[in-house]
Amino acid sequence: MGVISNPVESPFGYHIIQVKRAQPAEIDVRHILIMPTVTNADAEAARLLADSLAAAIRNGASFDSLQRSLHDPAEEKEAKQVPFAQLPPIYQQGLAAADSGMVMPVFVLEAPSNRSKYVVAYVFGRSPEGDMTYEDVRDGIRSRLSRQLAEQRYIQQLRRSSFVEVRDP
Repeated sequence: MGVISNPVESPFGYHIIQVKRAQPAEIDVRHILIMPTVTNADAEAARLLADSLAAAIRNGASFDSLQRSLHDPAEEKEAKQVPFAQLPPIYQQGLAAADSGMVMPVFVLEAPSNRSKYVVAYVFGRSPEGDMTYEDVRDGIRSRLSRQLAEQRYIQQLRRSSFVEVRDP
């Protein structure tokens, strides 16, 4: 034991990890986290980039291409068929005037130490509140059923490959 990793990058910064003990069902590690300093100039540059991306999308740039190259992988990429009232308050505020096909003004997800995130939101579709039809939820149902089936198969596989014996004391 005592193995020390090369630096590992995560959304939180860079980690140096030491494995103190490893057993089949458990691992004991400790780490050092180094968070890069984000200056006011860095935060302003991010804000200017977000504003320029929103303008580019309004002028016909491909939202999908920009999203693929610049989106923060730690954040959700899209929200489909989400009732407006279930969005976090900051999104409700930023999307209040949204309509289908609109690129909204950039809004901020506040965080301490200049680590705020800037949201460039493109509204692909917005429908009025009311009862949903089957067509509105069909893809979500298929996705959930597919995920449940995959989970059931995985659990069955684990049960076939595991042996547990319970004995009375």
